[in-house]
Amino acid sequence: MFLERRTRFIRHYRFNIYGRKKRAPAIPIVAPDGEYSVMAAINAAYARDEAFVHTANGDIVEVVDVEPNTDARALTILFHRASPDAADPDYRKKNGKIVTVRTADREDDEEQSVSCHLIIKTDKRSDGSYDVYLEEIPKISMTLVQQIIARALNSYKYEFTDQKGKPDETYTVLKSGGVKDETVTNALKGGYFGYITLVRPADASFVDGTDFEAMNERMRIRIKKDIDREKWYQKIGKLAQGARSKGWEDFLIDLNLEEGRKKTVKIERGEEGKEVVFVRSEQISVSKDLPVCSTKVRKDLVEEAVKVGQ
Repeated sequence: MFLERRTRFIRHYRFNIYGRKKRAPAIPIVAPDGEYSVMAAINAAYARDEAFVHTANGDIVEVVDVEPNTDARALTILFHRASPDAADPDYRKKNGKIVTVRTADREDDEEQSVSCHLIIKTDKRSDGSYDVYLEEIPKISMTLVQQIIARALNSYKYEFTDQKGKPDETYTVLKSGGVKDETVTNALKGGYFGYITLVRPADASFVDGTDFEAMNERMRIRIKKDIDREKWYQKIGKLAQGARSKGWEDFLIDLNLEEGRKKTVKIERGEEGKEVVFVRSEQISVSKDLPVCSTKVRKDLVEEAVKVGQ
């Protein structure tokens, strides 16, 4: 997936933030210096060099900038994903039938990197949650950035007065959920199905469990013919029911969307044969070029991103 110079796709989520102990008030997203807040927790983790997570392949995802925005009423956290083993990018030049390729030069102490903005609105919704917007960047998911934020909040202890009037200490718990406002049927107007993946616990009696551990069993199914986009859930729902009857627990469908993007949606148990709703990505535009990897929060991107879903 190539990133365009002046556009990005944004995904809309919600955060629920609350104290771990009963009666403990939740800390705000931002607060004046010296007071408890989510921003202070993240800055504290950053100062301790703990605002990062390693991925399975050795990449690092880490916080590089934290910036409040009073105009947008939001707190933005800028993340980098750096890959020391990534292949250097190539650039091609075509002159008629002649094509030449140049590989970008990388110095010994450099890593190929991308950046990603996570924007948290500072005003609570009526249900107590916060609107959150994630810039859609390949291989930087909400799961990864939430790990970093949750760890920072878990290690950020704050004091409160319990129901007996005694001082006590707790930390913040974070839960997130996507705002599901897109249907598969609508997504298929500009996209098409990819593979179907089935997952179930492996039945491997030959694995003794001492030196080896059997993990999940997976099956990939290729869709050979076009499926009616208006009634896709009937045919695929029937396949999902058959899979569940054979012990397959997870039923996942790949969607190939516009702009070369991909999305995997899950058909939950009991929802076979019904429409599937998932988190939509909405495109925004800015007037100046966006680098693939920024070192500072881009205010223009933030102000456009918070309009998603309005």
